[in-house]
Amino acid sequence: MTLLYRTLLLLLLLPTFALAELPSQLLQDLAPVDGVVLMAMGDSWLVDLDANQNIRQGDILAVMSPGETIIHPQTRDIVGRIDHVVGFLEVSRVMSGYSYTNLLTPELGLQAGDQVRRFEQVPAHIDDSVPEALAQELKRNLSHFQWDVEAIETAGTGVVFRLQDERLSVSGPAGAVVGSYRYSAGQVLAPLTPTIRQTESVAAVDPERSALNRGVDSLLGTVGLSRGDTRLEAPGIARQQQSDGVWISPPLGENPVGLASADLTGDGRTEIAVALDNELRIMRMEDGRFVTTAVVDFPAGTRLLGIDAHDLSGDARAELYVTAVIDSDLRSQVVEYRNGRFERVITMVNWFMRVVDLPGEGAVLLGQRMSRSDEPFAPPVFRVERNRDRLARGAALDLPARINLFSMLPVTSAAGDIIYVSLSADDRLQLVTASNDRLWRSSDYFGGSDTSFYHRPESEATTRVPVAIQQRLERLATGEILTVQNQGSRLLKGLRTFTDAQLVAFEWDSTGLQLIERWRTPPQKGYIADFIVADLDDNGELDLLVAMRFQEKNILQRGHSALMVFKLQQ
Repeated sequence: MTLLYRTLLLLLLLPTFALAELPSQLLQDLAPVDGVVLMAMGDSWLVDLDANQNIRQGDILAVMSPGETIIHPQTRDIVGRIDHVVGFLEVSRVMSGYSYTNLLTPELGLQAGDQVRRFEQVPAHIDDSVPEALAQELKRNLSHFQWDVEAIETAGTGVVFRLQDERLSVSGPAGAVVGSYRYSAGQVLAPLTPTIRQTESVAAVDPERSALNRGVDSLLGTVGLSRGDTRLEAPGIARQQQSDGVWISPPLGENPVGLASADLTGDGRTEIAVALDNELRIMRMEDGRFVTTAVVDFPAGTRLLGIDAHDLSGDARAELYVTAVIDSDLRSQVVEYRNGRFERVITMVNWFMRVVDLPGEGAVLLGQRMSRSDEPFAPPVFRVERNRDRLARGAALDLPARINLFSMLPVTSAAGDIIYVSLSADDRLQLVTASNDRLWRSSDYFGGSDTSFYHRPESEATTRVPVAIQQRLERLATGEILTVQNQGSRLLKGLRTFTDAQLVAFEWDSTGLQLIERWRTPPQKGYIADFIVADLDDNGELDLLVAMRFQEKNILQRGHSALMVFKLQQ
């Protein structure tokens, strides 16, 4: 009898259970998703979330502040951290690789690198039209919302769940519908609205803005300046074809160490090579999006230090010259497109390699050996020659002392003398003559790299100091010289932390023998790993491609790395 009673009771409760079931799509649409604030863009802020993470227009993102660290009392291991919500953002436009958001919390001190989490502690109200059983199931499955908030309190920052016309709607601020789901026979069914929206099409550029001001607009967001601000009226950067003035790639997932670009396949189109710690990715820009076309893996233990593209074989297809190490030994390699794929065609090269623009010659591939002495870059720097699948040492260059192939760019004075613009080991920009006389040394830091290697094996040195691969110096078509300025802590060579980064362009005064600063990009919170200048989308206009690692908020958060593209003025 008792068994029969329990069975009947279970049958009576089945409709209630069915009523309480929520579709998986609703749970996915309203689930927490972690992201990072990339940069300001006018009055908006960009975050590294897009349709691939099921981000939709109208989604509300909580801005998280790191709180107290939870430490296990016995093992002393870090278990986690109690984060706090300090404000809210609303997604206004979903692009490819990133999204625009607007501030919902006034006076929110937002910064690039801040962590965001979708719908975390967002105020939520359930309208009286929603049955109690459904309301309880919503609260149980969506516990990250802040429930039992009166509707009037959610008007500016929260969401409202409402049942009307056989649909369950989720509305955000100002009544904007975040999601809508069919409701029939006591059950919430499939969504009425698309769960993943297409990325927004690009609006036309305002024709009333000058090219110069549009160029400034494209970078204003990085420092939070308004569109009318005149503090950054610097030539050199022009607005990208997109309305926001910048292309940002989806997250790279790994730390970039170098960039190169050229026609690598011989089809007349530009490929982009991104060197990561142990991987090489070949990309193209297709309709404003970075598309990976190939991945080249390296043997275990290989660490990439730098990369350049150069057509040394003379077949109208550039090869990739990769400087790499295994432990403290150079193991540089050449990657080439053969038989329809990218292959490592030359390996075990015990040279550093870099393409340098030499006066009167243009781009030349240079090499340099490594030394186990106190000076890790052994002179001389020499030209690299190629005979099929072998590299050979060519003529040596007569360079000043302590200038290596990574840290110099030769320029010519009005009198015809060669002067070397170089970055010193302690990150100072300087001018040095061929006879090793220093004409000038900057008081500010320039360059700054956390890509490094050990040139001595652990068994041969009581203390090993990492050797940094210095940032490149690039000559633009205008003759200006472009370099990186990473700012941060330089107290210890083995522990360098960079928190602010920008690019600075100088004009070479060949008569006065001086560098004159002409423009700089606004500072980013983070670190620039490398940059190149090339026609990335084959439209006849030069682009500035930057490999950016945005600042880590603390030791528990990994920095977000991405590629950024700006259009250069011709």
